[in-house]
Amino acid sequence: VPKKVYPQQQILVRLSISRTGVQLENETITPFELKEALVEELSQKSYQTVKSGKKHKITEILYAVIPEKSGTLVIPQVRYQGEIIQRGPSQNNFGNLGNLFQKRGRRIFSTSTTQSVEVKPLPSGFKNWWLPTDKLVIEEKWQPDPPVFRVGEPVTRTLVIFANGVSGNQIPELKFDYPVTLKGYADQPLIETEKTEKGLKGMRLEKWALIPSHPGKIELPGVSVSWWDIKSDTLQTAVISPKIFDILPVPENLQEIPEEETPELQSNQAATAKVLQEKETAIESFPWKILAFGLAFLWCATMLMWFINKNNKAAAVTKNKNKFIQDRKNALREATRNAEKAFSSGDPGIVQTALLKWGTAVWTDDPPQGLEQIGERMPELKNGINDLNSVLYGNNQTKESSLENLFNDFLKVSLLDKKFNNNKGQSQLEPLYPE
Repeated sequence: VPKKVYPQQQILVRLSISRTGVQLENETITPFELKEALVEELSQKSYQTVKSGKKHKITEILYAVIPEKSGTLVIPQVRYQGEIIQRGPSQNNFGNLGNLFQKRGRRIFSTSTTQSVEVKPLPSGFKNWWLPTDKLVIEEKWQPDPPVFRVGEPVTRTLVIFANGVSGNQIPELKFDYPVTLKGYADQPLIETEKTEKGLKGMRLEKWALIPSHPGKIELPGVSVSWWDIKSDTLQTAVISPKIFDILPVPENLQEIPEEETPELQSNQAATAKVLQEKETAIESFPWKILAFGLAFLWCATMLMWFINKNNKAAAVTKNKNKFIQDRKNALREATRNAEKAFSSGDPGIVQTALLKWGTAVWTDDPPQGLEQIGERMPELKNGINDLNSVLYGNNQTKESSLENLFNDFLKVSLLDKKFNNNKGQSQLEPLYPE
């Protein structure tokens, strides 16, 4: 037992009970309890040895004692008692039946020695999280490994802290802020305490799902945990340095393809150029003697053809524009129906995919890069999308209620969309569906 320790520093107490040359039964010890310290039994084992021709049966019990405050800590006596087995004379004649005639033996007692430990106060001026240990390690893990960050896609970061001589509850919670372009969804921390022959070993595991919202470079903050080294009696800090990552954009095959001129419009333009070219060729073939009449006729014909072609071109442009708008409306209706079906499935992953496709149908010129951008552009869905992300990447187990709230909000937006389609006047969603 050490003579001096700090508060919350582990003290290992080993209680050894040795019996020599006798067989004992009904063995008991008084409880090992301290008023101003926590006590954890780590192990108990028994073994036999032979010394000077005599058998020794030894039982060892290992305790971890954690003092709660400074001052003098008294390790109390532990009292042992047992009964010596005395066999009756009939046992040798009747074998196992002799146990029925076994005599109760005399009791023997033994006590351990009282010991005192000085619990020192915390170092002067110390204001950090108090964690006395002889070793602390931080491990960082990624999934996938190495991490590849892409807009809208989650990457899992796991940090594990191991510390000797303390319980998992003594290890501090990790706190830091991620960049604004990176959403972090924390899982429930995993806290464990292992009991070993060398004492307690605490473990704290924290996990985050990280989802970038914009391409470019981001810097993840560093991680540090301070602890008091009980060997060197100094403050130490375990550190994981900051890291810089490149955020990749959404794959091109998921982005909207820009609209191009339709084959029908290109065909009309080619036909118009051909007619003009044929007319100009006819003018050059007129005889000189009717040049004046031909020029006048050509001027009239040209004006007439210009007027006709202008009307045809305007009609073609209007037709293509109407077709483009109708196609967008049809795509939006289809994406809305698919999103409503996804909600019916109750699968958060299917809902996420359907909402991203719906967002692409709504904002064809600038598709959202993730669910967060849909929430920013459509405040009615923001709270529901945050709940959905918590179900997807956090530890929110109430996915039914989360999806139900988001579904109700989405239905309100869908009703506005239907009113827009049936309204021949000003659209209430005109800013959302630019023509």
